[in-house]
Amino acid sequence: MGTLTLANLAVTGQVSIITRTGTDQLNLVVDGLHIAACDARRYSEQPQKYGVNVYQGALTVYNFNGDVHSRIIASLSNISVGAKNAPVLGSGIFVSGFGDQAGQVELDTLTTGEVHSTGMCPTARPT
Repeated sequence: MGTLTLANLAVTGQVSIITRTGTDQLNLVVDGLHIAACDARRYSEQPQKYGVNVYQGALTVYNFNGDVHSRIIASLSNISVGAKNAPVLGSGIFVSGFGDQAGQVELDTLTTGEVHSTGMCPTARPT
């Protein structure tokens, strides 16, 4: 996919970068992103391991490609999410690869400002 750059953005809603089969490599650069509000609890692509699912985040970087050659190289700088009395729903920042041996994500940099999130997980459910 080459290089994808996002810079100096203020948004409402999820910023989601998900690669799938057919994507061998993506260089992702995010510098200056504020996500004011988001509900990321209902997206179907959720890693499952050790009996739990993980909610996506207001910022989601997910290599959903199970190929051993697939890779996202990411630099995420100056990220802020939600506000003290107005957290996003789900995870704040979500970065995940497909598995232990395939679909890797190399996170070169992650710097954040304030990140306010609440999972709002249902009672007695391993999510």
